[in-house]
Amino acid sequence: MKILIAQTNTTPNDFEGNFQQIKDAIDAGLNKVDLIVTPELSIPGYLVKDMMYDDSFIERNLETLQQVVKATNWSVRDTDIAKTYVVVGYIDKNRTGEGKPFKNMLAVICDGAIVATYQKRLLPFYDVFDEGRYFQPGTEGTVIEIAGEKWGLAICEDIFNDKGMDDYNYATNPLAEYRRIGVNNIISINSSPFVMGKPKERAEMVRKSSKGQVQDGLVFDGRIRKSSKGGTIIYCNQTGGQDDLGFDGHSMIVQNDKVLLFADVETPIIHFDFDNCSQDDVIKMSEIIGDKADDRIASLYQMGVIGFWDYIQKNGFKTAVFGSSGGIDSALVAAMLCDAIGPENVYGIRMPSVISSEHSVGDAGALQRNFGFNDFIVPIEHKDNLKKYNEIFLPLDSPPIANGQYNAVADENIQARIRGMIVMHFSNAFGAIPIATGNKSELSVGYCTLYGDMCGGFAPLSDVYKMDVYALAEYRNKNGVMIPVSIIEKAPSAELSEGQEDSDSLLPYPILDMILFGLIEHHISNFEKFCAVYKDMVSEAYGSSSNKSIGIIRDWIKNEGAEQAYNKTIQMVNRNEFKRRQAAIGIKFSKVAFGSGRRYPVTKK
Repeated sequence: MKILIAQTNTTPNDFEGNFQQIKDAIDAGLNKVDLIVTPELSIPGYLVKDMMYDDSFIERNLETLQQVVKATNWSVRDTDIAKTYVVVGYIDKNRTGEGKPFKNMLAVICDGAIVATYQKRLLPFYDVFDEGRYFQPGTEGTVIEIAGEKWGLAICEDIFNDKGMDDYNYATNPLAEYRRIGVNNIISINSSPFVMGKPKERAEMVRKSSKGQVQDGLVFDGRIRKSSKGGTIIYCNQTGGQDDLGFDGHSMIVQNDKVLLFADVETPIIHFDFDNCSQDDVIKMSEIIGDKADDRIASLYQMGVIGFWDYIQKNGFKTAVFGSSGGIDSALVAAMLCDAIGPENVYGIRMPSVISSEHSVGDAGALQRNFGFNDFIVPIEHKDNLKKYNEIFLPLDSPPIANGQYNAVADENIQARIRGMIVMHFSNAFGAIPIATGNKSELSVGYCTLYGDMCGGFAPLSDVYKMDVYALAEYRNKNGVMIPVSIIEKAPSAELSEGQEDSDSLLPYPILDMILFGLIEHHISNFEKFCAVYKDMVSEAYGSSSNKSIGIIRDWIKNEGAEQAYNKTIQMVNRNEFKRRQAAIGIKFSKVAFGSGRRYPVTKK
């Protein structure tokens, strides 16, 4: 049996573009393979949300389905082999008059006709998923014979009902039902977004499922076969960026718990031939995605660049502009931008003030020379401007001044807001998307200026903790130092006042990041509980590179003021939800990202 897996990069409502990717796969495989598989909702695009309700959307989606059907018509093709079956994902109306208005569907097409359909049964309701808002769940499986083998059809969540995994808690197990009727082979189409560690998690789940370890207890003999008999799962996943999500592909073929294929994210079309598969082709789990820090950071950087590129180009931009401060965050953003769209399409704006240190000014210049992006220098005289503002609006005898109510932080934030205004000006002037450079640690505690450094149309680091920012910068330098070492090594500072450093307002980042990780991803807001589990959390977050952070936190919790500082940090996170609601969209890398992944009220006690 010969298979072609198409890891398409869909865009919601781009029926022409989505169809072309499917047709490219058909042209590459028709008459050459037995089966062509595309991802979940490959026709309309994944996460179209309320766009489903728009006039003609469903009709256009169904019309495109018919275009796919026509593209498989043998009458216009020369054929020398058995029929090729094509699997695509689409949306249909729920025409029963009961339940939700739409259905998440799979169609199997052959010889110019739809020969089978399947309705997704398990609808995810957690994290970024809200499929129960739109789709009516299916109630039955679908079995089809391809190349002499029976195959059960599934869509994404349908194969992930393992009671040993978090979040998966459905009353129905489609795989177990298939196996109870003797159908051990599964074709699964998927749109599973990336988070750190998920590629390996997915592979392990699919491997267990293929072995028959999902509730039904069946175990296959584990032999590699030159046919598809026995415990085979064909798993097709999409690639690319969509809004705040990145899709990493990593489509796979697993048989009897042996991984025979594990595709990378950058290969759109993959061919696989069961007739030429042997024991030597088995892929070890450790080879798929390892636990080393480099593996984790490498996948994070790769998906960051992919998500960056797709967000920019899918939204019609060709160029981007960012504030180049000489700090680690803006340096990493510059690197990712240049890797995504090319340095010739990147505008870096240096905006030094009288407070800016000489090394920051020099570091920003060195960064520009290394990458070669377009460089603009716009000095700001914020102190002179601030003096004028205060003379007009806040005379010395005004109540806020006379009563001691004036907050000096306003003097710092005016600098950030002037810089934000300049970045937005260049964005308008060049038609370039403005990029915010803040990270998740800053956003969590509100260590950022609303309408200042938070200005932007996209924030690529908004789900990246500060310690990972450093790790990503060092990773980018592995093949040659592009981000100046001085940027990585110097103490982090917003440089909004004389001699300011982040440590004046925040705990050291190795400590801060773990407090935030515990609160955001594990809902830990109690100091004693944090002290009991921080080692496990550090290992979870950083893998094998955790020993240094563990030592730093262990020494810190012994300090007399540690609990008070911990509680202050928790309070900072809680009271800054209003800022996060107004932050630019960014790429989701963690299991719990702000926004759709972590939903808290702004007003709360």
